[in-house]
Amino acid sequence: MTGNGHEVDVLVVGAGPVGLTLANILGLQDIHTLVAEERASLIDYPRGVGLDDEALRTFQSIGLVDEILPHTVPNQILRFFDAKRRVLAEIAPPDARFGWPKRNGFVQPLVDAELLRGWTDSTTSKCGGTVR
Repeated sequence: MTGNGHEVDVLVVGAGPVGLTLANILGLQDIHTLVAEERASLIDYPRGVGLDDEALRTFQSIGLVDEILPHTVPNQILRFFDAKRRVLAEIAPPDARFGWPKRNGFVQPLVDAELLRGWTDSTTSKCGGTVR
């Protein structure tokens, strides 16, 4: 597969947190990756609100957990309300028995920026574009 004059092994469509995480994983394995994103820059508003412990382990595996942790709020309590603002349910996070907090809030634009920086620092495939 080729993109922008570069030969690539994998095409990742979308430079959101999942696409950028995958690009980091592939880049660390020396797999030439093209990330196709129609926007010229990352989205500057959050679309996601939480990361679990598995996401933090994944960020650890790509060497970015220390950069991402400052943009998280660990051990968040989730509260669900009805139309009259009465609490329907409250879910407190369990302990971090597997090494990382289970429920973490995060500032998605800042986490996305760290993932992009990690990918561009670790690979030679720094491409973009659209898929038609």
